Amino acid sequence: MTEPRRHPDESAKAAAIRPELARWARYLRAHWLPIGFLLLAGIVSAVQEWGLGPGARAVLVDWSSTNLNNLRGRPIEALVASAFVFEPELWSRLAIAVLALLALVDRFGNLRAGLLVGAGHVLATGVSQAFLATRIAAGRAPHTLAAMADVGPSYLVYTALSAVVLYGPGRGPRALALLYLLVNAPDLVDGFTDEDVTAVGHLTALLVGALLGAYARPRPPAAQDRRPGVTNPVS
Repeated sequence: MTEPRRHPDESAKAAAIRPELARWARYLRAHWLPIGFLLLAGIVSAVQEWGLGPGARAVLVDWSSTNLNNLRGRPIEALVASAFVFEPELWSRLAIAVLALLALVDRFGNLRAGLLVGAGHVLATGVSQAFLATRIAAGRAPHTLAAMADVGPSYLVYTALSAVVLYGPGRGPRALALLYLLVNAPDLVDGFTDEDVTAVGHLTALLVGALLGAYARPRPPAAQDRRPGVTNPVS
C-alpha cells in the first residue's frame, strides 16, 4: 500500500514552517527564565484577579509577605512566594518584571541572571527587614510593622535594571532601564529619607545589581594576537 503523495503546496508550506518553529524553539531555550517567570507569575496573578475574593486575596498576600513574622517562621516559603504575588497593579508590574528579565538574560544568560536577581531579592529583603527590626527594637517603629504586607518582585526588578543599565546588552535596553529608574528616583529618595523599609530594599537591590553584576557578567574570550610572526603562549 503506497502512501498518498503530498501536494507541492503542502510540502512548501511545511518546509517554510520548520525554520520558523526552530527559531522559536531556540528563542524559548535562550529565554526560559523570563518566560517561566511570566507563566508562573501570570497564573498566580490571574488567580488573584479573577479567582479570589477580597478575603482570600488578603490571606494570600499575608502568607506570601516577606515580613519579620514570616521570615522568622518560614523564610524559604515567604521569599519564594513573595516574588510571584503582585499587589496592587498586577499586570503592569508583571510586564515590567518580565521586560527587565528579558534584557538581563540577553546579557548574562539564564543561569547567571537567575542567580543575580535571586541574590538581589534575598539580600534586599534581609537588609530591609533587619533595618526594620532595628527600628522596632529602638522604639522608632511600631511592632505592628512586623506583620506588614511585603510582596512583589520589585527587589528582583531593581537588581535586574541596575545590572542592565551598567552592563546591558545594548543602548536601547540600557536607556529604557535608566529611564525607568530616573522616573522612580524621587519616590526612592523620599522613601529612603523617611526610613521606609521598601526604599531601603530598593537601594540594596540597586547596589547588588551593580556590584555582583560586575562579577556575574560573561567575559569575552581573550583576543588572540594575530600579528604576523607572533604566536600565543600555550597555557
